[in-house]
Amino acid sequence: MLRHLALLLTVAALLFSTAGCGPITVVLPGATVPTAAPTGTAVPATVLPSAATPTITPIVVTATPTPVPPTATSAPVPPTATPTTAPPAPTNTPIPPTSVVPKPDLYISEMSVDPASPRMGQAVTVRVGVYNQGNAAAGAFKVEWWAASAAKGCDWDVTSLVAHGGRILSCTYTYGGWANYTVRAVADPTGMVAESDESNNTKSMSVQVLPPLASKPNLIISDLKVNPASPTQGSPATFSATVYNSGDAAAPASHVEIWAASAAKACTKAVPALVAHGGVVISCTYTYGGWSNAYAVKAIADSDSEVDESNESDNTKQITISVKPM
Repeated sequence: MLRHLALLLTVAALLFSTAGCGPITVVLPGATVPTAAPTGTAVPATVLPSAATPTITPIVVTATPTPVPPTATSAPVPPTATPTTAPPAPTNTPIPPTSVVPKPDLYISEMSVDPASPRMGQAVTVRVGVYNQGNAAAGAFKVEWWAASAAKGCDWDVTSLVAHGGRILSCTYTYGGWANYTVRAVADPTGMVAESDESNNTKSMSVQVLPPLASKPNLIISDLKVNPASPTQGSPATFSATVYNSGDAAAPASHVEIWAASAAKACTKAVPALVAHGGVVISCTYTYGGWSNAYAVKAIADSDSEVDESNESDNTKQITISVKPM
């Protein structure tokens, strides 16, 4: 019986060894453990004594599980796109054209004063341009020029103005004070014309009015005449020059020259002292030895520069006459 058991165990050990689990040694009581033989050497059979009771050492065999490959998962199927029907394009409803009624449009195209920086008490020439940039004619309207914010200097009546037409207006004004004034011109200040644009009717600018100079005389030739107006060659002619003091102070005595032609002095005459804004007529005669259709006749006040004047550039006046041949 024991032999059979030992044989079975040996067979089992061989089977496990063949399966790759390595050799198994069966040790029975009283038996000697054999020395491991080299690989490839046959192991001698173990002799079991007849009286020995075999001891069975349980063998635990650990099974190595074979990994099971994962089951392929089917790829998700994307949802089928549902086509969206685009809404129809909106239809534009045509807008009927608006009828535009042409209208005039007045504005101030230019504005100036001369001199640009006048002195108090000095007359200035005002120039104002008004223009109709609209597409219809303008009826009657006014234009105003204001010398200061509260001092209207000039105004004009314009009877009409064609489309894209203009007018130049002028006047004279004298400032009674001196300061930096804001002047303005206004087209159609009372709204007589229905315009396409009512907001562009005003133009403004600054004018610096200077203080007056110290009072001085100022001698000028206010008038110059020849009698007869067209003298005859060889006959005497009378020349008359009016010397006038336009200054604000009296002028001392002085002299005046009268020239019958550019190179022919007719006479030099004494001029008495003149009060402010006073004058005197000085006359002399001259006979032309030749004749011409264009003799330049002139008179010069304060010809010897004897008077200290407020303006030394306005002492001369000139006219042109015709002298007939004999």
